[in-house]
Amino acid sequence: GDKDYTDKQNWGAVQRLFSTDVIEWLKTEMDKDPEQHNYQGTIAFLELGHLLKSAWLDDSPVDPLKPIEKAADCLTRLLYWRYWLSERVKHPDRRVIDHYNMKAHFATRETFLDCIISCSTRILVYKQYRDHPQLCKWKVVGNRISSRFSEYIFQHIRMSNTHTPAVRA
Repeated sequence: GDKDYTDKQNWGAVQRLFSTDVIEWLKTEMDKDPEQHNYQGTIAFLELGHLLKSAWLDDSPVDPLKPIEKAADCLTRLLYWRYWLSERVKHPDRRVIDHYNMKAHFATRETFLDCIISCSTRILVYKQYRDHPQLCKWKVVGNRISSRFSEYIFQHIRMSNTHTPAVRA
């Protein structure tokens, strides 16, 4: 795995935030007083993060199709979120168009691409194992795989769009 954690997020906080406990707690709080507490957007975002995290990091002995389902579900939700926002541009009321814009209500371009690449990679890893049974002697567990290869892919994609490896080009 990666040795340099200086540029990493607070991983413990990420695990706690995207847990089913937090999601269920928010749902319970919203159900108590739906008029005052509408957390549907927050819950949808946390569920998206939970799916992405658990597609890679679920160590429980599960059917190999479960991580693929989680990755595909994450992709579907992410793409629908983007589609839903892009459809607001066609709304006849200018206030709706101004309120629901991509910049304020969607993930950054880097996050969007990272999620797509991560989910697609998770799905393709199992295709590799299906097509090459000799690889099955190694258990695929996301928390034991370095992110370095993904970072090289992200860098390459950024360079093809911006001609620089910098994130904020």
